[in-house]
Amino acid sequence: MPITKGSSAKVTVFAFSTVNGQPETGDAANITAEVSLDGGASTATDDTNPTELDATDHPGVYVFDMTASEMDADLVVISAVSSTAGVSIEPVSIYTLDVASIVDSIWDEAISGHQSIGSVGLTLGNRSSHSPADVWAVGTRELTASLDPTASAIATAVWSESTRTLTSSLDPTASDIADAVWDEQLSGHTASGSAGEAAGRLDVAVSSRTTAGEVWSNVSRTLTSSLDPDAASIADAVLDELVADHTTAGTAGEALGRLDAAVSSRSSHAAADVWSATPRTLTSSLDPDAAAIADAVLDEALSGHTNAGSLGEAAARLDADVSTRSSHSASDVWAVGTRTLTSSLDPTADQVADAVLSRSVSNVEDTAGTHTIAELILAATESSISGTTWTIRKTDGSTFATRTLTTDADAEPVVGVT
Repeated sequence: MPITKGSSAKVTVFAFSTVNGQPETGDAANITAEVSLDGGASTATDDTNPTELDATDHPGVYVFDMTASEMDADLVVISAVSSTAGVSIEPVSIYTLDVASIVDSIWDEAISGHQSIGSVGLTLGNRSSHSPADVWAVGTRELTASLDPTASAIATAVWSESTRTLTSSLDPTASDIADAVWDEQLSGHTASGSAGEAAGRLDVAVSSRTTAGEVWSNVSRTLTSSLDPDAASIADAVLDELVADHTTAGTAGEALGRLDAAVSSRSSHAAADVWSATPRTLTSSLDPDAAAIADAVLDEALSGHTNAGSLGEAAARLDADVSTRSSHSASDVWAVGTRTLTSSLDPTADQVADAVLSRSVSNVEDTAGTHTIAELILAATESSISGTTWTIRKTDGSTFATRTLTTDADAEPVVGVT
């Protein structure tokens, strides 16, 4: 399927080993890519590392999430590389589809070139060339047929359907019922004893009352009493209120209730009585616990602890060292056009040879097969012969493989191995 120009897209790349040609799995963190639009300069992709699709069912396939701006070109070239030695990834070239240009081309295409029988072009070409203005400019217009079906025609069409599905319920919701009740005119419900009749009488009773406007229109108005209590009355009411009636957790009433209980259980001795007692026992410690000490240490400002060799001085130097590190991210580094490799991670031939020759056969004897160097080493150092059976053992004494010897009494004791 073509990719639309200027739209975000998922682009896959395939990573494989140049050593054995097999797909490379588990390498997403080591893969990065550059993108070039219409042959222009390359820039690092916004998606720094791809996502591995499926190491089991799609080994070696990795997916880059490309943004709309990264796909806004006729030709998009994505070149991915892996920092893993011996891993290769082929560049991906994408020719995008400019949908807007295609749509424009369709609408700009001349109908005259598309007149095949049954084609859209022929159908459009057979339409009247008159505009709506031409039609309505005619003085007399005759309606030859009605597009509106009659009630009879509608009913006939509905009931002629063998299968009819009820698409909605005619049952009103609670909200619909409430609206209908409150919007109903009381004048239509005057039966004695009914809710409508009672509501009507209530309306009459209320309408005969003096309005607020009539009260306030009087020039002289005397306030006969105040509804607002004074401060003294409020204080009296608060102090006279029973605390037992206010026990909600977190309220002032609940706090006062607990305070009252706490105070009533206190000793009646004065401080002088306490200190005059000759033996006094400390029942609890003011020493902070480990958590409190840890909090105090971690919250302490380093600026007050600068003695050479102290933990505070070392922590302050560590903070200074970290703050001087480069602020560049990995993306900043890879975005540089030219990068020079200052050292190689690939071992030399001598280093490889040294590692092979110094490696113990015990590291591979459980996975090595026959006809391997591992078998030759074990045969020379860990084997024994009984009759015509040559048993080759692992370094732990278990059997690695067995061979059948062919002997000849007239020749050398052993003339062949199978």
